[in-house]
Amino acid sequence: MRILSGEPERKRMTVPFSDDELMQAFADYQLALPELGEGSYKVAYRGRSGSDDIVIKIVKEPLPEDDFDSDDSIPFPTRFGREIEGMSQVDSPHVVKLVEPPRKCRLSRRDYIWYAEPYYPGGTLDQAIKNFGGNEDLSRRLVIALLRAVNAMWSDAGIVHRDIKPGNIVFDDAGSPVLLDLGIAYHNDLSPLTDAYGASPRTGRYAAPEQFEMRRIAEIDFRTDLFQIGIVAFEALVGHHPFWYEKIDSSEYFRRLQSFDASSFEGVSCEEDLQVVITRLLAPRPSQRYRNVSIPLRRLGVTV
Repeated sequence: MRILSGEPERKRMTVPFSDDELMQAFADYQLALPELGEGSYKVAYRGRSGSDDIVIKIVKEPLPEDDFDSDDSIPFPTRFGREIEGMSQVDSPHVVKLVEPPRKCRLSRRDYIWYAEPYYPGGTLDQAIKNFGGNEDLSRRLVIALLRAVNAMWSDAGIVHRDIKPGNIVFDDAGSPVLLDLGIAYHNDLSPLTDAYGASPRTGRYAAPEQFEMRRIAEIDFRTDLFQIGIVAFEALVGHHPFWYEKIDSSEYFRRLQSFDASSFEGVSCEEDLQVVITRLLAPRPSQRYRNVSIPLRRLGVTV
């Protein structure tokens, strides 16, 4: 079912420009083909800026056909503008940063927005789990890094990521996890962009229970991200999702979503402190999860 898809519930656009046009437009950045990845609204390519490897991301929706005096006058789509603002506001080694600010480029006789992020050579968590399975060291490192990332997003900018999943987690050259893609993030101090009577933006398979509720009554805050950390931490530990499996129906999925407990760790090699933290992160109601990230971090023997 689409509601349990591993991708955000957004219509995917096709890439509207050719490889030759890209190579010409980004001749100074040594663009590598094919693309690194493609999402609903953006496509990513590896390139170089000086001696640094970077990821160039291009928004697939072209800009209105108007004249802009400079890159500073580009009319960013609202959600994209918030994503860029969030990347600029959050100061954490575990949250992606901008290395090139948004600019416009000319492709297929239309203007498109592009920007650049660092390239992370360690690949994604999704790739790591598929290639090597899960283990306790990976899960522990992941929980610690993501808790620190969530703390920085919430305390620095009032941001809830809302899309923490294996494809949005990469590893730097030291093996440290970094969280990508604030594209559907919730900004606590800004007006919501979704209908009050609709559900929150989400990737169904990695969403917290409250993300399936009507937005006007849903309790969305940093604790929503805590639940998502619990999902990816369990997956990194054992190599499979704590709730989802092939051909599961929605009623069974939602029953499992509400009923995670310590029995899920039977037969799993894992220290008690990590089991306790993951179990509480996966509590079905926000009020049952941690009230701040320092509590689980202390339980794991580290600080914020």
